Amino acid sequence: NDWFSQIFPVLNPIAPYFTACITIDRFLSSCPDANLRRLSSRPQTAYIVIPIVILMTSIAYIHIPIRYTIIRSICQPVPGFYANFFPFFTTGYYFFAIILIIIFGLGTSYNIRSRRRRIQPLVNTNRVVERRRARGDAQLLIILFVHVICYAALALPFHITLMIAAIKPTLAVNIIFLFAQQITFVTLNLSQSISFYVFTLTAKMYRKELINLIRRVKDHYWH
Repeated sequence: NDWFSQIFPVLNPIAPYFTACITIDRFLSSCPDANLRRLSSRPQTAYIVIPIVILMTSIAYIHIPIRYTIIRSICQPVPGFYANFFPFFTTGYYFFAIILIIIFGLGTSYNIRSRRRRIQPLVNTNRVVERRRARGDAQLLIILFVHVICYAALALPFHITLMIAAIKPTLAVNIIFLFAQQITFVTLNLSQSISFYVFTLTAKMYRKELINLIRRVKDHYWH
């Protein structure tokens, strides 16, 4: 389907940018500045940010319907400069989100450590609350960094094959190379569906919530 082939490259980069937005939200919520923390605590912020991310990505890839064409029954960039430009563009755009995740993830870690040094709980109750909060923040950071590793490991091979094909066009008709590229395309798709497994396997609080959800469903339908 020509329409789907043109819209699909726009969908791939959206997932890491949503994860980057989560990282930025964690960074803002851990900032010592009260004004920045308020930005994170407003529920309506998500309703603004999500459409902006989708619109931004759509505008960034608006050239696809114009510069893509059907070649050998496959939707591909038009041969020439654009065919060489697109692999580097889409790789840079995708991994810019990964860089944002790393930067704001490290910033969040710094904010959390600074807050621990500043706050000296006066009673045991406060100490317990602070410990729970720190544990939750630590788990969220682990989730984010595991996301980075998974995104890089699963998406990087596909983008590498795109750049190799742009540098050496003769490989675009090599059967072995095309087979390898199809395998990397599968891993790229897997990178879009790892969130559930990252959340449940990395963070104990998500496993607890999943178990509670299963129990509630079981009690509601099979009690």
